Amino acid sequence: MNTPSNLKQRGLKLALVSAFALGATMSSFSFAADNADVTATATVIAPIQIDPGVAPNFGAFSPNTGGTVLLDTSGATTVTGAVAKSTSAATAAGTVLITASNGVGYGITYTFPANLSTGGATPVTMAFSDGVGSFSTGIAPGTASDATGTGTGAQQTLYLGGTLTVASAQAAGTYSGIINVAVEYN
Repeated sequence: MNTPSNLKQRGLKLALVSAFALGATMSSFSFAADNADVTATATVIAPIQIDPGVAPNFGAFSPNTGGTVLLDTSGATTVTGAVAKSTSAATAAGTVLITASNGVGYGITYTFPANLSTGGATPVTMAFSDGVGSFSTGIAPGTASDATGTGTGAQQTLYLGGTLTVASAQAAGTYSGIINVAVEYN
């Protein structure tokens, strides 16, 4: 017997079954879904190597009444004032060989000492100024990709020089100081 209450229940059941069937059918359709594969990459580069090849050598000289000794990046020296340069003493620009990964830029900084010193318990100093550096084959700092490659790396030579101020009573001895060269990938 179909009473209004039974008809309501049947209608409700039919509506629920229809809604469930319709929902199941619609959920199999994708309206705005998609997927993609993304590849992660990493490049390992070789550590920078710095090889201090030759120490800057101003040669030997006598102070007389003082002056300056200029060492340029080619290794030549020029004296001013009364400084007398020994012609038999060798001179040399400092050299630092930098090896980095080819094609990866880097920055170079170098810091010169304010003085060269004899060291020891009572060191004597000589003023060092106008520190200068130049690079092999006209390569500017930070362009390892333009440097000449050897194997998997790029190499660049930094040449160093500067000026010594020699006092009139400059004490005899061997003077030295540290030039710090730092290279870092950009």
